[in-house]
Amino acid sequence: MTRHKAKLLWAAAHEVAEGPFWDAHGATVSWVDITGGELWQSQLHPWEPSVVRFDGTLAAAIPRSAGGFVLCLSGEIVLTDPIGAVVSRTTVLTDASLRFNDAKCDSAGRLWAGTTAVEFTEGGGALYRHDGTTPELVAEGLVLPNGLGWSPDDTRFYLVDSMRNQILHAAFDAESGKIGELSVAFKTTGGLPDGLCVDSTGMLWVAFWGGGVVRQFTPGGRQLASIDVPAQQCSSCCIVNDTLCITTARSGLSAEEIAAEPLAGSLFTAAVDGLQGVPLHRAAF
Repeated sequence: MTRHKAKLLWAAAHEVAEGPFWDAHGATVSWVDITGGELWQSQLHPWEPSVVRFDGTLAAAIPRSAGGFVLCLSGEIVLTDPIGAVVSRTTVLTDASLRFNDAKCDSAGRLWAGTTAVEFTEGGGALYRHDGTTPELVAEGLVLPNGLGWSPDDTRFYLVDSMRNQILHAAFDAESGKIGELSVAFKTTGGLPDGLCVDSTGMLWVAFWGGGVVRQFTPGGRQLASIDVPAQQCSSCCIVNDTLCITTARSGLSAEEIAAEPLAGSLFTAAVDGLQGVPLHRAAF
């Protein structure tokens, strides 16, 4: 097994940085701070992060083909224009005990977003698909649906259910946007599996909350590599050229724990030889 060490990209104090997204078209990285309702964005060169703040829990932000972002904000799907102004809102969750979590778009630009009970109630999580018209419930009975991804050939869908330590998978039809029955691809140990990304060879890179590590797995669950991160609460990752970009969090840490782990909530990178990512897709609506 190959081991790597992450390097600091940007020292920050995010409560829960999440959902890093590499937009190759604009050569920018974007990510959110969930509890702060913050959408961050920066070009790599120069690295000059900027932020737009929203009212609510901002679980995910994906660039739109039309410009701006689609946001998973508390229980709503929100569209913004290129300067960050809200142009539309679609309420999906009317129960205040529920909120959106991680989200990504498929190759057709459809949004896939998980929802969870705020208290992570067993069976309280679900998965929705949204093509810009009416959000559709795809799966329910989950706990904390988290990282999402698709195989390089666009025939398999992956989804993390964090609290169950499960990586789920299902057959995927790119034309219709439908998935087969979700089943357990493999189970994990050593922290809670959180965000994930898929590389060009079809391997999965999974960030582990409480593990201080990002691990690379085959689709069947054999571990191939790991990246040690100087922050225990690794939340997600995306591939930027040949580099993995990793988000972390400091939520729930005591003052003593933050003193011992001052980079918690920062962004990190790790260069991996030969690494290439599956393209991340913008929202088509």
